Amino acid sequence: MKTIFLGLSLILAVICVNCESGDEATIKFDLVNTTFDPSYITIELNDGLHTYIIDGDDYDMSSSGYQSKTYKTKMSGTLQISFTISADSPTPVVSGDFSIELKPDWRWTVDIFVTENNPIETCFGCFGSEEYDIPALIQRNPEDKLYFVWGGNSIKDPVIY
Repeated sequence: MKTIFLGLSLILAVICVNCESGDEATIKFDLVNTTFDPSYITIELNDGLHTYIIDGDDYDMSSSGYQSKTYKTKMSGTLQISFTISADSPTPVVSGDFSIELKPDWRWTVDIFVTENNPIETCFGCFGSEEYDIPALIQRNPEDKLYFVWGGNSIKDPVIY
């Protein structure tokens, strides 16, 4: 009986250790300082295993703007991100694509801005950005551009800023 108990304890310990080591990786999008409604932007994610289409229904209002749901990604490789902004137009007013290198145990956040200066210049913990020219239709002033700025943090052991 003692041998059976020790055997079951060992099996449970192995199962629990494997559960604890099960890394994950995620990404979400925040419309932080934009001039358009979330229904105007469509984002497609593809990491070679998962493909997601994010549209206006996938955002909730937050204190800083609109925040998308969180999406699981692979823990390595490249995440391809493409987007279109339609702004109530049948044809996109701006579109583009970029990529992010994936990491295990990592939570990516991509902030989307319409502003004059690249927000990465004042961002602590950001890893990269992409800049796109935009038409007057979605600008506040003639110098505005569309910026995607991404940063991340460990899921299990996050750095507290």
